[in-house]
Amino acid sequence: MKKVILTKEQADAIEDRVAEIGKSILMNNHSSSEEKWIGKYESLNKLTPDEMAKALYIGYEIEETFEVGDWIKDTSTGAVIEIINKQHRNNIMDNRYTTRRRATPSEIAEEKERRWWKKHNRDVWELKRDDLLKNRHNLEIYRTKSIDSDGYYELRRDGVSYFHQIKDIREHFCVTCFAENRLDREGGE
Repeated sequence: MKKVILTKEQADAIEDRVAEIGKSILMNNHSSSEEKWIGKYESLNKLTPDEMAKALYIGYEIEETFEVGDWIKDTSTGAVIEIINKQHRNNIMDNRYTTRRRATPSEIAEEKERRWWKKHNRDVWELKRDDLLKNRHNLEIYRTKSIDSDGYYELRRDGVSYFHQIKDIREHFCVTCFAENRLDREGGE
């Protein structure tokens, strides 16, 4: 049988009541249609008698909660989402949506990179002619000139061409200026 999912508040209330009155009395009280929980135990009113029985005798898991600023992954779509406000958090916490989990650091980094490139109207590491790149090691600036049929990018510096694959560019370079944002050329030439 599957464990029931409880909120942290419900789990704490059950633990308190079990410590005070025991499982069987708690189960009897919960099953009674006349009894309603109040105060710090009010969250138990949302549990059916079956859910309470499962929680007491099979076990439970505590529902993962998310806060504003947390990153989650929707496993049904693959989307990585940052929770931007309380309403957004409440929508994500809706129990009808069960395909969410906390995003991993690498998933968050990948999504932030995707968003940065999208903000500049590019796909991730979509380079165009005349983009300026900075070598992360020697800080020299290179200009993208072309890409050949084997997937090598031609980068130019001081009239000399250097050829790199995109994986090397990603590792050793960062974008300094996109071609369309350069101010050192008249008329976009």
